[in-house]
Amino acid sequence: MVRVGHKPLLRYLTVVFAAALLAGGLLLNPVAAKPVGACGWFIPEHNGPVGAVQVWDGRVGGWTRLEFQIITYSDGCGNRFYRLYEWDTTGTIAALQLDLRVWVCGAYQGKFIATVWSNSAFLQSSTYSYWPWCGRQADDFGSAISSGWFSPGFGAAYVTSG
Repeated sequence: MVRVGHKPLLRYLTVVFAAALLAGGLLLNPVAAKPVGACGWFIPEHNGPVGAVQVWDGRVGGWTRLEFQIITYSDGCGNRFYRLYEWDTTGTIAALQLDLRVWVCGAYQGKFIATVWSNSAFLQSSTYSYWPWCGRQADDFGSAISSGWFSPGFGAAYVTSG
């Protein structure tokens, strides 16, 4: 004799309720849906535009481009840092003044500064945690490049956001 009762319905409702709880938990906490070990691996998230300034380079007797770029690195888990790159396309050794300012969700975090005698260099910020709706927030205001070979001697004061 086969008895049909309310137990299959109760089992069905229990499974539906458990699935709803699991789905709700993943929607409210999307980080839980990421595979274990995904956080901590930083990859370039955004390559800012390459900015450039033309200056006369007396070493080569012609114009040279001084280029700069901010690249945003992210681990996909709300952590981000920035790298500011500067370089001279002719290879002339110059004083690269790297000046990187950072904000987190609109709150100013400070600046990172370095001066390097080279034809290329980069400067990296600390790592910060961001809310998902906060965009990239860094710029290179105050960065410059100068050399006795360049005319004008002060190469650039530019703003590139990253």
